[in-house]
Amino acid sequence: MKGACSEEKFSYVPFGAGRHRCIGEAFAYVQIKTIWSTLLRGFEFELVDGKFPDVNVATLLHTPDHPIIRYRRRSTATA
Repeated sequence: MKGACSEEKFSYVPFGAGRHRCIGEAFAYVQIKTIWSTLLRGFEFELVDGKFPDVNVATLLHTPDHPIIRYRRRSTATA
């Protein structure tokens, strides 16, 4: 086995493929869009060092040793 990734076709397909696809795929994408839109509406984000770290493609999650994103709540404008 070379590295951590399998070289088989469809070794990692998060919602399946073909006619046996996950019935919750559309709902999962709606949830992701809702979460991100809520976060982006309520907070301002910026990179701490001004650059995004290199990504290890052998893993699904990127977990840096120290924070790479700084965030703060958006100020609400009063009319």
